[in-house]
Amino acid sequence: MSSPHSSKRTIEELMLEKQILTAEQLEKARNIQAQTLERLEEIIIRLGFMAEKDLLELWAEFLGVAVVDLTNIKVDAKILSLIPEYQAKQYKMIPYKRTGNRLTVVMADPFDIMAQDMIAFLTQCKLDILIAPKAQIELAIKQLYSWEGFSVAGEESFVGGGAGGESGEDIMRRTSEEGPVVQFLNAIFKQAILKRASDIHVEPREDILLVRFRIDGILHDAMTGPKSLLAPLISRIKILSHLDIAERRMPQDGRLKVKMENREIDFRVSTVPSLLGEKAVLRLLQREASFDLDNIGFLPEDLDKLKAVMDEPYGMILVTGPTGAGKTTTLFGMLKYFNNTEINIFTIENPIEYRIDGITQVQTNEKINLDFAQGLRAALRQDPDVILVGEIRDLETAEIAFRASLTGHKVLSTLHTNNAAASINRLIDMGVPAYLVTAAVRAVIAQKLLHRICPHCRTEYRPSPKTIQRLKLPPNKIMGAKFFKGTGCKHCNQSGVYGRQGVYEVLMVTPAIRDVIVDGGGQEATIKRVARLGGMKTLREIAVQRALEGACTLEEVLYVTPSDDEAPGLGAAALAAVLGRGAGQTFVAPTAVAVPAAGAEAGGQVDRPLDMNDPVVRSLMARLEEEFLFFSDEDIAAKLQMSLLQVQEARGSLGLTHDREGFRKRFGRFPEELTEDEVMGLIEDVQERQGRLPDFVFDDPASGEIFARSLTKMALKLLSGRVSDPEQIPSAFSDEFCAGYGMDQAVAWAGGSRFKLVEMVLPERYKPWQFGEAGAWIASGDLGERTREALEWLITTKLGCSRGDLPQMLTAEVMRSCGLDVLLQRHGNSVYRMVQTIYPGVFQPWQFVDEESIIWFREDRYETARAATRWLIESRLALPLEEVPRRLTLRDFHQNSLSKLLDLFNQNLFQVVDNAYPNRFKAWEYSEQSDLWRSADALDKAREATAWLIGERLQWETAKAPAQLTRRHFLNNGLGWMIGSLFNHSPFLALENSFEELKNNEIFQKALFGFAQEIRDITTRWQTLAEKIALNHFGKAKFKVTLPNLKVAAIVPETESIYYNAANQIEYVPQIVVAKLSAYDDFSDFSNWVPYCDRLVYWVLADDRAPGYAPPSHPKIKLAFSDSLIGSLRAKGLLDVVEKVNSLKNGFDRLLDRKAPAGM
Repeated sequence: MSSPHSSKRTIEELMLEKQILTAEQLEKARNIQAQTLERLEEIIIRLGFMAEKDLLELWAEFLGVAVVDLTNIKVDAKILSLIPEYQAKQYKMIPYKRTGNRLTVVMADPFDIMAQDMIAFLTQCKLDILIAPKAQIELAIKQLYSWEGFSVAGEESFVGGGAGGESGEDIMRRTSEEGPVVQFLNAIFKQAILKRASDIHVEPREDILLVRFRIDGILHDAMTGPKSLLAPLISRIKILSHLDIAERRMPQDGRLKVKMENREIDFRVSTVPSLLGEKAVLRLLQREASFDLDNIGFLPEDLDKLKAVMDEPYGMILVTGPTGAGKTTTLFGMLKYFNNTEINIFTIENPIEYRIDGITQVQTNEKINLDFAQGLRAALRQDPDVILVGEIRDLETAEIAFRASLTGHKVLSTLHTNNAAASINRLIDMGVPAYLVTAAVRAVIAQKLLHRICPHCRTEYRPSPKTIQRLKLPPNKIMGAKFFKGTGCKHCNQSGVYGRQGVYEVLMVTPAIRDVIVDGGGQEATIKRVARLGGMKTLREIAVQRALEGACTLEEVLYVTPSDDEAPGLGAAALAAVLGRGAGQTFVAPTAVAVPAAGAEAGGQVDRPLDMNDPVVRSLMARLEEEFLFFSDEDIAAKLQMSLLQVQEARGSLGLTHDREGFRKRFGRFPEELTEDEVMGLIEDVQERQGRLPDFVFDDPASGEIFARSLTKMALKLLSGRVSDPEQIPSAFSDEFCAGYGMDQAVAWAGGSRFKLVEMVLPERYKPWQFGEAGAWIASGDLGERTREALEWLITTKLGCSRGDLPQMLTAEVMRSCGLDVLLQRHGNSVYRMVQTIYPGVFQPWQFVDEESIIWFREDRYETARAATRWLIESRLALPLEEVPRRLTLRDFHQNSLSKLLDLFNQNLFQVVDNAYPNRFKAWEYSEQSDLWRSADALDKAREATAWLIGERLQWETAKAPAQLTRRHFLNNGLGWMIGSLFNHSPFLALENSFEELKNNEIFQKALFGFAQEIRDITTRWQTLAEKIALNHFGKAKFKVTLPNLKVAAIVPETESIYYNAANQIEYVPQIVVAKLSAYDDFSDFSNWVPYCDRLVYWVLADDRAPGYAPPSHPKIKLAFSDSLIGSLRAKGLLDVVEKVNSLKNGFDRLLDRKAPAGM
């Protein structure tokens, strides 16, 4: 590796090469470094020129090393011991891994050669360097070295007793309370809480102590330590949990609490002996459940059903699922829903995980025979309204709970089953009579937890065909769907998941379910099927929906949720054999119906009657009657697991037809006879079922209009909650949205016009072109009227401008963004032509932004420029022609959209006007004469201008002019810049340039040299005085910049900051003061100063500005005349200085009327 200095210099060049920094930014950082002696990289980051992450990546690219993330770093204790903590902190370096004689270290500064040499010498290893942010290294040092310096005796010390008669228990207690143990355990608690861990595992290994966190259901290695730390750490945990620290042969359970940031967190502690030493597991328990029923993941319709059951005065609600599925959280969400001062709530739990104020919570205790049954008996004597039983484990507990639920109490409890239907089976198998189950149980909730995809590393992926096949997802369900997974990042511990979400299967015990339980003996498959026919969504269905929403992966769905495979469908033979009872209302299933392959019976069957009183058959027929209008026979057959012929036969037997008569039979009225509220309620029901309105309601004009209007009204209500601005409604009400909302029939009824649908609901609120329907709208009317309507809308609604602002604000891009590109095409793609048809003669083409970029490149551009200039002067500005030179400026052209016209003439105002009015004015008549007197032919122009002044403006005889002409004549006739910058304010030099014979006239030459001497004298005295004033009364130092002429100027004021370079020279100042004699002085030297200051102030001695004067246009330049300076000096009481300034000013003013002496 090269030296740091050369490497960093190369890196600076790399920064410039990659355009990460500009040369000015780098130079500014270097200047600050010279004053503060900070590292250049730290200055660059502090100034915001570069992020630390980008700097590390640049270092890594230059050195050929890697940048590592230390968020979850784990280092073996033996490796960590190679670098002591004090050196790790000093060098911002930690050891990472060792392979043979090579040690990999992570550094904050890879250019610290001294640190590398020192560590290489101490460890006798060759170093491999990795880079990490400084803050991460400092945090890792705190975490990894938290046990540094700790050592204890071996376990035999605790068995045989300590020196001086100290017992092993005393040694463990004393050692566990030493600083390193406490610090290490506190670090474990803090990291576990910050990383959202649910469990902490403290595990002994062969050579080390390993700490693991369970985060989102997944175990992660978190920390390591020396094996000697295990015994005192376990002892420390036992002491905090009030356990017996001397007992290491038996498992123990306890509880402790930790306070962090004003928040108390309980830990449930369990210790067990193992082969390698004691192991401890700590479960984090929130003091109060942070969830309620509204935000834990219930589907809205399921939550409404559950709340309806909870509002009943009595009954039992069961929550089922495996351990760790979140059942307790759900139960306490229900308790939060119940909890108020009018209700007595009593819970029996093991253990108490959440604590809620106002609730009596009892924990079971096997040592005193306080089990769930005993606790439940006691609860009934406490006058409870709501009882929560932690788990129904046996018949005794079940019988007491069921009796309680039937005697006016609300009972909540849990079971361990895979789905809701299996819970009914479990209760009956436990010995609870079926009639008691049907009487008491109101709802069963089965739940699972799905891993939520990490939002920070979420990326789209394609599930394997095998996964899709095992989930039995139909192609139409996954077509166009996007699936996501997490790739792993520092936020999710490289796991790809962040947090978990619940999925809930809610089985409501309806009359149909009760019939199945009583008649069918509680068969799981039958209960599940009838529940699904009643609208229950299974865990698998809800989890698939979550995957389609991008919240979890399909693999997670397959792994976590049980399959929905059920018993055979309604084959004729199967139903005849299983359900045929021969009683009640029947219909005959034809023998031709094929029996489904799965579990179906082989061979033909004779016609057998189906018992319509059977709860399954009755549920099927009820579902068929409810949904036949909104689904095709094929869809119903798939939903009800019947064959197509069976559906058709059943529909025929029940007299259900897909027509208006069938609609009247189902709803009691024809579609057009429904009110709008009834139609909207029907549409909501169909959408909830994910069905489709029958086509015949849109075939009739009357019913079609009311259904289309209702659909549109509901869709717009939904969109209004999605968009913040009503003007976004047309774009949001797209074909894709209409198709997704099920409005394709309404759109077809409206002839494909979304505008027509919205117009029915919001008349005159929107325009057709906002819906992309401009073509049809234009074709249906007069082009002129359509253009006028569009322009009025653009002015009043879209642009919010006046008619006069149209040229600047209306562009082709605006037309396209509004959907009016078709209208623009009808006008030749010209905004000007379109506006011209409605407002003829009001605007000119060069006023329009789009036209401006075209007309100045055509062959007739100079003729256009002539017309535009005349329009600007005569119409827009209404200037008298004789005042054009004095009043017309370049800004007038810019403000009237004629900037590109100026480019034709290189920003030369004289050439622009001369193109419009040939030979009408002279170049020096214009107030803006920026480059006129700096050109190569300036002296020739000066001769021409002097002759023009004498002959045209003053109308003197040429022979008399040398004796009469003064500086005032030049200033008053617009030639101040000429005489100031070209002839150093001397009218004699201007005359000498025009009259060759004056060069030999001794009297004139004497006057010329005398005038020049006075100018030089006044200039020198004024510059000296101005500098003294600036330094002594307004500033604090001289500013010297290395230029060919070694210019020197004062800087003011002293309160503002000044920047110095590495040589301690002033490099940049807030303000520079330069003295000038006249307003017509040569200000071209400003380029020497403006790169080094924020403001350049010229102190001008004489205010000799003539009408139409144009000051220097650079934004940093300001002219300050001596009158304002004199006022400041008077305020400071510097009257003697005021007198000197006035003396110089009066002396220069006297030169205004100086003439050549008589007798020339």
